[in-house]
Amino acid sequence: MNRLNGWQRIGVLLSVLWCLVIAGFAATAYYKYSQERSLEAASQAAIDQCREGQPKGLSRKEIEKTCGFSLSEVMGKAERPSVLAFVALMGLPIAAGWILMYIILWATRWVRAGFKAK
Repeated sequence: MNRLNGWQRIGVLLSVLWCLVIAGFAATAYYKYSQERSLEAASQAAIDQCREGQPKGLSRKEIEKTCGFSLSEVMGKAERPSVLAFVALMGLPIAAGWILMYIILWATRWVRAGFKAK
């Protein structure tokens, strides 16, 4: 670790900070997803409970109408966040940033060496 210069240390700190920010977004997305799934389960339980007092043979929409409760408003909104998307969002910008910085550093040294050769 002592072999890193100041710019590399800044890069390491920014990389770690980026990972923490993306991990925070992922945790928030998964928390929201779990809350929506809990609401969906509670809604289904309420409809099932309301269904017990209704005559048999009614469709779900008729039961929702008589109970004054709609499961279809809740269903379909909760999408499970993609782990692959978060991993890509976490790793690809870091890798691209490090590669870009080393390319810029190499190009700058190459151009500078061309001027010193004269």
